[in-house]
Amino acid sequence: MTLLTGNRYQENSYSARSGSGYTATKETKTSDPLCYNGRVVPSLFVIGCQECATSSLWEDAVNHIYGLTTGDYKEHHYWHAGDTGNGDGTLDNYVASFPECDDFSQPLLPSSKEIFAADFDPQMAFEDVPGAIRTSYIDALGQDIIKQLKFVSILRDPVNSTFSYFNHALTEGGLDVEGCDNCCDSSIEGIAACDVTFD
Repeated sequence: MTLLTGNRYQENSYSARSGSGYTATKETKTSDPLCYNGRVVPSLFVIGCQECATSSLWEDAVNHIYGLTTGDYKEHHYWHAGDTGNGDGTLDNYVASFPECDDFSQPLLPSSKEIFAADFDPQMAFEDVPGAIRTSYIDALGQDIIKQLKFVSILRDPVNSTFSYFNHALTEGGLDVEGCDNCCDSSIEGIAACDVTFD
């Protein structure tokens, strides 16, 4: 039986022998980490809009999956042209914030056998991102690398997402309102003043 988990696999083999006894042997293998210039390269990308629970999923993942790392940041903000971490769009700069391939102690939940990387960046939904990832990975690692990349998309009820965004922005001081009532009042005033018709 083979279990696929990201870029890892585990094989369990069982053998029976004749006679009165049964012998079970378990053989565990892990694949080599996906590396470039001695650093772990993400093979898992978690795509979701802002305030759609990517942070919650990240926290659960790094605290429960052995060997998973996101490097120096949860969100690398590298691939979109307007991102803060956007450099020259090459894998060289991207992997600089990920651990070395033999640094098995770096993940929050270390594994003595493997390390693999993920990027939980909500900015990956921009139109320019898939092409940027594809080009840099193929340029650095060859055409076959595309088959090893995994993308997970998070969907969330838009009302819940908007409410979460509102609460986050209010907490961070990004809104010039004092609460939901104030926000709703200003929206109602704006609607009342609207004179657009669809005749």
